[in-house]
Amino acid sequence: MGKSITPTFRIEFYTVGCHFTPAGWSKHHGRPSVYSLKAYLEAMNKAMEPGGCNEHIRKDYPMAKVTGGRLIRQSDNTVKAEVINV
Repeated sequence: MGKSITPTFRIEFYTVGCHFTPAGWSKHHGRPSVYSLKAYLEAMNKAMEPGGCNEHIRKDYPMAKVTGGRLIRQSDNTVKAEVINV
């Protein structure tokens, strides 16, 4: 069995229709900052375009688009960075 590790930060991103999706923030995303978060959210939207690895999401839900997100420190739930209107 593997070892379970809780990430220091989590990302919460919002989509059209106010759907909320949490995900772990890992070191390969860069330092937790507004700039890194914005790049992550823009990459999520690009991945849903035709030819992207998540294009199936937009085929099933044509309005699917990441509209914003925030980085939260897991230990005390403080917001480290927030981006609105990507």
